[in-house]
Amino acid sequence: MSYSRSTQRGCIAERMAANWLWSQGYEVFENISHIGPIDLIALKDGTIIKIDVKVINSKYKDDLRSDVQKELDVKYLFVDIEGNAFSWSMEEYYARPL
Repeated sequence: MSYSRSTQRGCIAERMAANWLWSQGYEVFENISHIGPIDLIALKDGTIIKIDVKVINSKYKDDLRSDVQKELDVKYLFVDIEGNAFSWSMEEYYARPL
């Protein structure tokens, strides 16, 4: 089975996000089906974060979460796979020091 470039980049971003979350002290659980509204679940100090991982892209300036993701309170975690940078919002990503 071959995967599109977009799918490959998404898989890389999810692995990088999981590694970054582990380095921040989170326990991380993956959605092994690779479908659905949640990519990762992170747990730290009793707080659960449901995450949809996104590769940094200029189209994510607005909240593009689906209605299901909004209902589940899913957070985006943006990953710059070339720059090895992580951000909970595009505004935070662009405001970071280079």
